[in-house]
Amino acid sequence: MYFYFAADYPSAIKINGIYYGKLSSAVKPLRIDEGCPLIEICPLLLGESAVNFILDEQFLSNPPDGILLTNLKGGYLIKFLRRFYDGEFSVVCQQKYDDCIATVFKENGLKLSIETREDFFAQTYKLDATDAEIIRFSLDNIPFLAVCIENQSIKTLFVYKLSGKIQNLMCRQVDGFTAKNNELTTTERFKDIAKHTVITEWVFDEQLKAKNNSVKVSENFRPENLNEKLIPYAFLEAFLVDGEWKEYLSDSIKEHADKLKDYLGEYIGVMPPPTFRNQNEVGVIYREKDSLYTVEYFTFESADKKINNINKI
Repeated sequence: MYFYFAADYPSAIKINGIYYGKLSSAVKPLRIDEGCPLIEICPLLLGESAVNFILDEQFLSNPPDGILLTNLKGGYLIKFLRRFYDGEFSVVCQQKYDDCIATVFKENGLKLSIETREDFFAQTYKLDATDAEIIRFSLDNIPFLAVCIENQSIKTLFVYKLSGKIQNLMCRQVDGFTAKNNELTTTERFKDIAKHTVITEWVFDEQLKAKNNSVKVSENFRPENLNEKLIPYAFLEAFLVDGEWKEYLSDSIKEHADKLKDYLGEYIGVMPPPTFRNQNEVGVIYREKDSLYTVEYFTFESADKKINNINKI
């Protein structure tokens, strides 16, 4: 069985007591054929905890907190996440409004507290923060709080409903956002083939729901200039963000375009196949549950740079 190991922090990996090298953000491939070995992850960074587990079916179907696991169908990608434990107390950001007080602070991790006249809410983020921003706004006269956590160039936006029992209704990485009375919009820039930019307007109907999407591609992107092998990836990336995906399809496929959403399912990303898979396959990534993902594989047939058949393996 093929296993790929990676870690957000420098560490060493041992299998059944034998040292197999260092781990970093770069993927380390290892072939493990013996059943249920003991895996030890030894941190080389102060503040991170050692991780020990038996590599068995229970672990592969239900990874513990702090580990991301992806079933590659013939192998697994296992990534170890940082713990984000900060010792000293410090306030990152605080805002006081007439109806609430919100504070982002560090105390054995990054945390949020929100206090209103009706409720008190606390949350621990599995993030680090170099800065934070708190904005109170409303949608349809319902009060909300936007909390944007920034770590270097990465922004993560959380949105909370303040009326009644406080609820966390959004958590997503953004490149920008606008939160003001009767308006919530997010901007996301994707590092995909077409360099999609998606601007989304959100409305509240028991949950936050996307109302309008504006999808743009790079000014330099031309689908007709793509290598034929990249066309399936460009199509899947455009389909994911609801961009101009029909331009990749032949007329015969367009006739059944309304069935593609059910056929492809709710995927979150696209990847090339690992080395142990057929290299003509395209990997499509699905979220099973927290910390657990799976990859399904599709093959594409095309003519004149138009997709005319899609098969799920």
